Amino acid sequence: MAVTIVEVAQLAGVSPATVSRAFSRPDLLRDDTREAVLRAADKLGYSPNRAAQGLVTGRTGNIGVLVPDIVNPFYPPVIKGATDAAAMTDLSVFLATTDSDPRRELRMAREMAKQVDGLVLCATQLPDDDLALLAGHCPLVLVNSERPGLTSVVIDTEPGMTRAVDHLADLGHPGFVYLSGPETSWSNSRRLAVLRAHAVERGLAMTVLGPFDPSYASGLAAADLVIGSGATAVVAFDDQMALGVLTGLADQQVDVPGEISVIGCDDVLPVGMARPSLTTVNAPCARLGRRAVALIPRAGQAERHAYDGTLVVRGSTGRAAS
Repeated sequence: MAVTIVEVAQLAGVSPATVSRAFSRPDLLRDDTREAVLRAADKLGYSPNRAAQGLVTGRTGNIGVLVPDIVNPFYPPVIKGATDAAAMTDLSVFLATTDSDPRRELRMAREMAKQVDGLVLCATQLPDDDLALLAGHCPLVLVNSERPGLTSVVIDTEPGMTRAVDHLADLGHPGFVYLSGPETSWSNSRRLAVLRAHAVERGLAMTVLGPFDPSYASGLAAADLVIGSGATAVVAFDDQMALGVLTGLADQQVDVPGEISVIGCDDVLPVGMARPSLTTVNAPCARLGRRAVALIPRAGQAERHAYDGTLVVRGSTGRAAS
């Protein structure tokens, strides 16, 4: 039989109302009183009824996280960071995938907003008007997307991508190919802009191929295009594509990095185990998830938090062939 609030109150020597406050408004109690209630609850195995608490506090104790594709290796660390942060504040996480479909994302976000205290939208595909309406009903935090008037947590690609171009220039490469990600991707547009600008600064030729889906299969298919371009280096939108390129080049007996250097982006896969190990731009994905959850209570302040990407040099880049 479930333990009741009355039993916890009797063991702690307080009123049932005090037990309720210990879980819903702990700030209203003295530290010793709150600790006595928590010890009694722990001893009896008591858990508060979230639904009943919600009637009093207006809060659900839940947050929602929407990601475009849970199979994409970028997102599990984000989700892990979000769930870790939620657990620290006794929140539960509802998770849904949108398959990068704006209509599906909007439908899920609207339904989830009725059941949560805040939403974390990763790489949202929704237009500004829909986001503004959602934000009017539920606190929103965006991950790897920026929109006017909304709080966001992003990877600042400029330091890492700039360093990637510098790395290739320092190795004597006259230029490189960029394998572009999805056209609607905020991250892709930022990476593309930074690479173009810094390639001009360093005097490197840059060829853009794509757009491609961010997948191993896309990189595998793009390998022939990279070979046909005559480039001595390639930068892929993400590590999945870069690993596909490595395999495709190996299938064609193209030496990496002796003939072509390869750089990925995100560093969320075990790319150090690839042969050769993959040079990539690291993205601190778990920190994105943790920060996004922490920002929900003040999502209306339209803050922007950015974490720098950093180049991790491994075995897939080397001096340009003479």
